[in-house]
Amino acid sequence: MKDFFMWWYYAWKKDNKRPPLRTRLKYFYKYASMEDIMFPGQVFQNILFGRKYNEDLKGAKMLIATALSYLHFLAGFICAVVIFVLGLVSFGFLWPKEMNEVLFFGPVNTDGHKVDDKSEQENQVLKNKVERLEKQVSNIERLVEKQVSNLERLEDLLLQIVKKENN
Repeated sequence: MKDFFMWWYYAWKKDNKRPPLRTRLKYFYKYASMEDIMFPGQVFQNILFGRKYNEDLKGAKMLIATALSYLHFLAGFICAVVIFVLGLVSFGFLWPKEMNEVLFFGPVNTDGHKVDDKSEQENQVLKNKVERLEKQVSNIERLVEKQVSNLERLEDLLLQIVKKENN
């Protein structure tokens, strides 16, 4: 693996031996993004012809590489359609995880069901916290009501004292 990536990324090192096509394709399918794999582009062409990532193909090689890229795209599209249809027939059991994520808009677990953002345990912890906060708020409301009542009584007492002094 190290040899492949040393060859692929270090353009200034000419002494790195080009890996065989099989090795290049293995690492391409394993580490390339889905866009680089599915859609025709320079990455696939450079892997196919044993060029480094930043090299450009020219002339007849460019035409051949472009044709092979579009054939690769067509084969990938056909495989995707076949896998999709097989998944439909099997009620989603034959869909790979990546297809489930695309179809169901987010991460899925190993059995293909959508993963909730929070687990049940986290939800229970949050519910407990909310209940405690609600109790605290109701306690504070009772204290405020008592203070308001005390202030009203104090106001009444002060009014009575002022009336007595004025009389």
